[in-house]
Amino acid sequence: MGNEQSTKSQQEAQKATMRRLLDEQRKMYEKKCQEVMDQVKAQTTQNAQAANQNPSSVVHPAAHAPQPSYAPPPAYAPQPAYAPQVPQPTHFAQNPHQGPSIPGPSLERQRAPYSYVREDLQNAMTATAPPASALYPDLNNRNNQFSFEDNNSNPTHDFVFVNHGGPQRTRPSAPTRDRSINRSRNNGNDNEFLCPTCKTLFGLQIYQCNRGHSSCNRCKEQGRCCGICGNSITTTRNYALEGYIAEQRMPCRFNKNGCTLSFKMTEMDIHCRECPFKELHCPLGCFWRGQLKQLTLHFDALHPEQRSVDINSEIQLRNISSNSQNVYLILIGVFNFLFHVKVSEAERKIYMVVQLIGTKVSASKWSYELHVYNKSDFRRKFTFSDAVASHAESLTDIFKEAKCLVLPHAYAATYLNNGALTYKLFIKKTTDKEPRGDFGKNWRGRGRN
Repeated sequence: MGNEQSTKSQQEAQKATMRRLLDEQRKMYEKKCQEVMDQVKAQTTQNAQAANQNPSSVVHPAAHAPQPSYAPPPAYAPQPAYAPQVPQPTHFAQNPHQGPSIPGPSLERQRAPYSYVREDLQNAMTATAPPASALYPDLNNRNNQFSFEDNNSNPTHDFVFVNHGGPQRTRPSAPTRDRSINRSRNNGNDNEFLCPTCKTLFGLQIYQCNRGHSSCNRCKEQGRCCGICGNSITTTRNYALEGYIAEQRMPCRFNKNGCTLSFKMTEMDIHCRECPFKELHCPLGCFWRGQLKQLTLHFDALHPEQRSVDINSEIQLRNISSNSQNVYLILIGVFNFLFHVKVSEAERKIYMVVQLIGTKVSASKWSYELHVYNKSDFRRKFTFSDAVASHAESLTDIFKEAKCLVLPHAYAATYLNNGALTYKLFIKKTTDKEPRGDFGKNWRGRGRN
C-alpha cells in the first residue's frame, strides 16, 4: 500500500516539474521574441527617417537600365528570427514521426531509444531541459486525449513509452465487403477434363495433333482442327491421359440440364445413353426435340389425346384386329412414364408395356400391373405384372422377346364387351406396400367392376 502511494506521489511530482519547466521556457521564449520585434521595428523607423532626409541617395533601377551595376543589399535587411540555444540532454528521445523545431540534433540524440527507465527519466528532468513543445509539437493535442489527472492508470511495467499515443492507423479508402458466394471461380481441376476443341468432357479415346495437344474422339470423327493451335487431329492416342481420366469421377455430361450423378469415365458412356436429361425425341415420332421438363407441355399442346390415360382408371381398346400403336404419357410426381399399346394384325397379338424415362436402375424400382376383365362376366379376370422398363431399351426388342404383356387375339376376344377390350393399369414402386383399392382386401380385385 505504501509503495503505491509513493509511486503516485512521484508521478505527481514529475508532472508538476514538467508544467513548471514548460511555463518557464514559454515565458523566456516570448520575452526573446518581443525583444527581436522591438529591434526590427526601431531599425525600420530609423531607415525611413534617413531616406526622407536624403532622397537623392535612393537608387532608381529604371534610370540606370542601360548600364546595370551591382547594388549592395540595404543595411536594414531583416535578420533571421532569434532562436534560443538550449543545451540538449542525451536522454531525450527524437520523435520518429515529426522532427523537432530546433535545428541540428546531435548523432547521440538520434540514436537515443524510445523508452527509458523511470529513474533515468526522473534524473533527466532538470532546469536546463528544452521545452517539451519543441520536441513534441502535438503535445497539447495529446494532453487532451490523455489527461494528467487520470490517477487510475497504474502501469504494470518499469518503462515509460515516450511515443505513447502515436499516429493512428489510416482508414481504408473503401469499406470492406463480405465474401461473395455467387461469383463463379475458375477451377483448374475441371478444365483438365475438358476437350479444348469442343469444351466438353473427354471420352475414353483421346487423340493428339502433331504438336501434342489432346482432343476427344468426337472432334476427330467430325474432322475438326485442334482448338489450341489449329492443326489437324492425328490418329496418335494419348494413353497417359486416357488412363488418368478413366479413374476419375466426373459429373454427367448433361449436368447443366439437371443431372446430378457422377461416374467414372469408363461408366460415363453407358449412363449418357440412358440419361433422361439428354435431348429427347418425341415418342410419337413428330419433329419435336427438347428436354424432359418440356415433354409434358409438348404432349398437352400437340398430342392431348395421348394424355387421356391414367393409372387406376378404366381403359378401353376398341379395335383389336387392325394394326395400331399408341403411346400415352403418364405422370406420377416427378416421374414420366410411357405406356405403349401395340396391336399386330400379322401376328394376331396385343402388346402392352410401361417404360420410365430414366435409367435402368431407376426403372427397376418400379413395377406395373395390367388387369383385363369382362364387365359382363364378373368371374373372370386376367392379371399381368412385370418390372418397368427403361426408355433407353429398344421397344422392338421388348416386343420381340416378349418382355411385356402379350395377349393373343383369340384369348382377348373372350374379354370383349360391346366390341371393346376393357382393362386397368397400375404403377407402383416395388418398395411400397400394396394399396387397398375398391375391391376390399385384395386390391387386384375379383373382376367385379
